[in-house]
Amino acid sequence: MGRIGWTTSDIVVLSEHFRVSTDYLLGLDADHEEVA
Repeated sequence: MGRIGWTTSDIVVLSEHFRVSTDYLLGLDADHEEVA
């Protein structure tokens, strides 16, 4: 049967990935602002 709910490791991995992705996107926005 499939796993139901979130495990601690899932939350940690997703939160880390989301944080890095957010920093990357913010970095792109910052670069775009500098160029504009």
